Amino acid sequence: MIASVLASAVLLWAGAAAQNPNQGAWYSNGVVYQIYPRSFQDSDGDGIGDLKGILQRVDYLAELGIDAIWLNPIYPSPNKDFGYDISNMTAIDPVYGTMDDFEELVAALKNKSIKVIMDYVPNHTSDQHPWFQMSAQGHSDYKDYYVWIEPSSYDVPNNILHPPNNWTSCFNGSMWEYHPGRKAFYLHQFLKYQPDLNYRSPNVVQAMKDVLTFWLGKGVHGFRMDAVFALVENDSWRDEPYLGGPPTSYNSYNHTMTAEQPETFDKLRQFREVLDSYAYTHDNVTKIMMTESYNSDYEDIKEYYGTPTAPISTFPFNFFWITQGTLSTTASQWATIINNWYNQAMPAGGWAQANFVLGNHDQHRIASRLTPQHTDIMNILQLMLKGTAVVYFGDEIGLQDSQLRRDQGVDPVGLNSTSGEFLASSRDPERAPMPWNNTYNGGFTNNSRPWLPLATGYWDVNVEAQRMANVSHLQVFKSLMELRKNPTMVSRSVAVEAFGNSLVVYRELSDNPTFIAVVNLANLQQTVDLTQSRPTLPPTLEILVKTVSYQEIEIGTNSTSSVANSSNIVLPPLTGLVLKTF
Repeated sequence: MIASVLASAVLLWAGAAAQNPNQGAWYSNGVVYQIYPRSFQDSDGDGIGDLKGILQRVDYLAELGIDAIWLNPIYPSPNKDFGYDISNMTAIDPVYGTMDDFEELVAALKNKSIKVIMDYVPNHTSDQHPWFQMSAQGHSDYKDYYVWIEPSSYDVPNNILHPPNNWTSCFNGSMWEYHPGRKAFYLHQFLKYQPDLNYRSPNVVQAMKDVLTFWLGKGVHGFRMDAVFALVENDSWRDEPYLGGPPTSYNSYNHTMTAEQPETFDKLRQFREVLDSYAYTHDNVTKIMMTESYNSDYEDIKEYYGTPTAPISTFPFNFFWITQGTLSTTASQWATIINNWYNQAMPAGGWAQANFVLGNHDQHRIASRLTPQHTDIMNILQLMLKGTAVVYFGDEIGLQDSQLRRDQGVDPVGLNSTSGEFLASSRDPERAPMPWNNTYNGGFTNNSRPWLPLATGYWDVNVEAQRMANVSHLQVFKSLMELRKNPTMVSRSVAVEAFGNSLVVYRELSDNPTFIAVVNLANLQQTVDLTQSRPTLPPTLEILVKTVSYQEIEIGTNSTSSVANSSNIVLPPLTGLVLKTF
């Protein structure tokens, strides 16, 4: 039965070039490829990925057709939180290499027209950072670099010092840690090893701006700013409203005092000014600022964009595909998730930049969170939409989570969970190394023990195997990237519609070819009549891209086609096509 159009899930969106400062910028239709450096390629046999390893894979990155790589932290760190506890923000951790290695990598990528984006952690440092060491000692120049408060009370009989309030860390437990040397509590929104910087200190603000300028001078073209929601706290120090649940759990409170305070946006705006000023005075190439906050309130998200005259983020990450997209999400719901970002999260006026994120180092992989068959479907949707696409390494080959044992885990979040919750809560599974081939440890390292076990099945799911295969997720991804870079695609508006359990993305421009993605999200065959909403479509459409599942069915039935009937597109379960008008 031919499904009917759900008209409520329709969007037509096109930022007018005259109003949109992003139009034509390198990232406006760009693809940012996230690399978790520990897991990409090991060059020295210690079982940990490094900068020279990434350098060895530059040709692969160019082969993908990406516009930039985003590197997770490569700074010196005690690794209590795998690089997000930084002890020196302007150096390279020796486990990853040297500054010379970094500069060589930037140069090699530049020769391939690939830019570098650094992870920037503005909220906190390691407790081993010299700034914190001197602040804890009360050194006059660093005394106010962190948030220090004296105990609220002292329980003499039990010898207990009480923290200032009930604020709870993102990793659970009190947000306050007593330091006997300073005789005060310091704030840590995350681990106790990650003390929060005090952004009410002008010296801290300037020091963090200097960090940005340092890396811009090294040829970096932007920053992913970590956990920006936590940058500033309300200095009334009042308790946060208790919502119920375990008193030590972060989710048991409404974080009105510690998340997204007004001053946070002012500090972020100042960071953006550093990037814009550097671009203006140096190479006139836009430097981007991607901000991380898992906020589901559209009005709050808009604040991260700023205004046309006082911009903040180039874009705040769009995590709704991760937080709301599940196996039970219908086509209509997917259309709403996509359209809501264009219509509600982005400020009006056509000047803001859209973005779509499918996965990252903190979330289970697409092929595990959904199914391996969803790999091509999700990549089609992401790469056919208008805006910046952020791709997590390995998702182009349908890499799945590593099913490691608890005793093999290293992530503190997972290790602090109960044994039954380890795989669900740990971030280790999605951080497992990249499989390059079917040799021992997938060609990632010649060490007998990589820092994390590779995903089971890497001998089949690896880059070399998919490069050589006629039908593979990698081939589909590369075809989509080639299409995305086609000049006839770039300026088109986008419309998203649901047809029963199928989702359709149109990229349209008057009197020009129309590109259409059609994906079946159901476990049942679907038939789609595109002429119900586009009656002027020609009767026959050219097929440009087919998902692996679709191609495998064609091979199994010994039938193949390069065209589709616009009024009768038959899609087997969990398959998809990209089409074009002749």
